[in-house]
Amino acid sequence: FPVPEGLCVGVRAYNEAMASPDVAAKIAKGGEALVSVSLPHTVGAAVREALERFPAGTLFAVRSSGTLEDMADASFAGQYESYLGVRAEDVPSAIVKCWASASSERVATYLASRPGTAGKRPEMAVVVQRLVQARAAGVAFTVHPQTGDENRILVEACAGLGDALVSGQVNPDRFVLDRETGRVVERAVAGAAAVVGDV
Repeated sequence: FPVPEGLCVGVRAYNEAMASPDVAAKIAKGGEALVSVSLPHTVGAAVREALERFPAGTLFAVRSSGTLEDMADASFAGQYESYLGVRAEDVPSAIVKCWASASSERVATYLASRPGTAGKRPEMAVVVQRLVQARAAGVAFTVHPQTGDENRILVEACAGLGDALVSGQVNPDRFVLDRETGRVVERAVAGAAAVVGDV
């Protein structure tokens, strides 16, 4: 699939920022304190240089990518923050907000509820990509997450950019595909009964 062009702010930049007691304290406070947090100088310069390649007026998706996502017994889906429709000049502050979401109360509560994450601290990379104005968007699981069946791919999708799906605001349409043939073997449109078989 064609991947929208963009850049990735890696975990090393997050750790560099969090190594500053002042920055770490402001990120822990969240809210208005985040306004005064800036990217480390070299990171900020690299981000600005990368964004200059895009035409004026380009909007971006700024997405959290935590190191503890998609584990065997913890997904962290919807736990971290991501931002859509971000202007180039607002990308640095959106990156800081993504970093801050790694230490949110919501994430701490989720960590405490998952035995496999005991004692682990999430770190945060951030993916910045040109925003695709999608009519529909979703998530594909290459192994069925409920059954563990490696021959079944689960796709969940909804109208729009997909943010309502990952935040749990909507019931998605669900499609189960056969991995080998790509054939849809199960389909459930939100609010309708599931159909199983040759669909």
